Amino acid sequence: MALARLSLPTNPPSMAWIALYSLIFANLPDVDYLFGFIVGRPNAFHRDWTHSLVFALGIAVLFMWIRFLKSSTVEIRSSLLVFGLISSHLVVDYFALDMSDPVGIPLFWPFSSEHYIAPIILFRDVHKGVTNAAFFRVLFSSHNLITLLSELMIFGPFVAISYWILNRKTQRFNAESK
Repeated sequence: MALARLSLPTNPPSMAWIALYSLIFANLPDVDYLFGFIVGRPNAFHRDWTHSLVFALGIAVLFMWIRFLKSSTVEIRSSLLVFGLISSHLVVDYFALDMSDPVGIPLFWPFSSEHYIAPIILFRDVHKGVTNAAFFRVLFSSHNLITLLSELMIFGPFVAISYWILNRKTQRFNAESK
């Protein structure tokens, strides 16, 4: 949300739309769980090709193309925001504890099959069930609640600062418009 707030024009769309788009694009790499659900093992494809910079770039270009078809204008700024939101997920996963095999994310897929993980872990892991039946039961555990709260504590200040900056920018814009 901080990325979205800071990159939007002075008079942005409603906060509900900012939150929705931020939530969707920042979590889009986890669409790989759907492929796992199809085969009965939700984690089977997690942290695979959807956790790469090529995926982030591809979705940003697709977004730009769809917006162009809709409005006949090339929206570079919005596409960069989409790339940034998806990449923010990659950054968090890069710095997160990963106990699965292979450890890390395939950041440079398809050019490299190597998985990358930071030498310093900043974020806790998220527990997930290995079967479709257990996935959500385990997902909504006390361990994951603590993980969520710790991430809110880390990222909350960035969102608050982005609100403060945007409010100042809006106040300046309104003062100059008078």
